[in-house]
Amino acid sequence: KCARDEFSCAVGAQCIDVMKWQDGIEDCWDGSDEVCLPWQFDCKFGNPRCISTKKVGDSQIDCYSGVDEGCPSHYFVCADRSACIEPIKYQDGVRDCEDGSDEPCRSGEFPCNDGRKCIDGARFQDGKEDCEDGSDEECTASQFECACGSVRCIDAARVGDGKNDCEDGSDEVDKTKSISRGKKCKDGKERRTSRNSLLYGEVQLCSNSHGCLEDLGQICIVVGGTWRCVCKLGTVRPLGAARCLPTELLSSYISNPVANCSDLERDLHMQFSSTTNVKKETPRRRAPQK
Repeated sequence: KCARDEFSCAVGAQCIDVMKWQDGIEDCWDGSDEVCLPWQFDCKFGNPRCISTKKVGDSQIDCYSGVDEGCPSHYFVCADRSACIEPIKYQDGVRDCEDGSDEPCRSGEFPCNDGRKCIDGARFQDGKEDCEDGSDEECTASQFECACGSVRCIDAARVGDGKNDCEDGSDEVDKTKSISRGKKCKDGKERRTSRNSLLYGEVQLCSNSHGCLEDLGQICIVVGGTWRCVCKLGTVRPLGAARCLPTELLSSYISNPVANCSDLERDLHMQFSSTTNVKKETPRRRAPQK
C-alpha cells in the first residue's frame, strides 16, 4: 500500500509523490496519475492537466493551450492567460496581449527560448549560436535536422528527394534498410538527435529496465525523455486488448469476441502479474430471430 502522501497508480503497485498527481507529466507506468476525474475537464497536456468543468467557458483561460475557452490549437496564449491570439499577430509590432507577452522583442528580432535576450533576425540559423541556450540555431518544426556536417537544418520537403542536402546524406537514408548508426560523426563530434527523428525512421530504443513485454508484441522506445510501449511495425493493438496483433489478423480478432475474452484474461495475467478478477459466465444461447 502507498503512504498517505503518495498516489497509488492503477496497475503495477507503483506509488508516486502525491504532488506529481495531475501535474501534466505521466509518472505512473500506465499514466493513471494524469487521468481526470469524472467532474473534471481534460486539458490534454500542460499544467494543470485537469480543471473543474465549471471553469470551462467562463472567459478565463485555465488550460495551458486555452482549449477550455475554445482557443484553436495553433493560437498563441498570452503569458497571463488573458487571451489567445492568431500566430500572425505574434511579434508583429502591435501589443495584443495585456501583458505584452506577444511582443517579447522588437520587430525583426528573434526571441531566445530562455527569454534572456533578443537577437537580430539576420543572425537566426547563421551557423553561430548567439542565444545562450543555442535556440537560434535549432531547427523549426517544418525542418529536418541533419545528423552531421555544417549544414544543420533543411526544409522537410527536401527529405527523400534523391539529392543529398545534408553533408552526411542523412536526409536520403533508406529507412527500409538496417544501417549501423554510431554516436560520432566523421569529424569526431556527437551526432545530432533531431526532434523530428521519429518521423524519419530513427527510433531510440530503451536501454534500461521498463515494463514492455515482448511476449505481447511490445517494444520500448524513448519519447520525450521517458519510455513508452508501442507495437512492433506491422502490428496493432485493438481497443481494450493487451496484445499487439498482425494487421492481417485484425478482422478475424474482431469477429470472434468469445475467444477474445479468454485471450485477454491470459494476456492481462501476463502483463500485470496479478489475478484478474474476471467473472466467468456460461454463454447464453439466444433464440433464433424470426
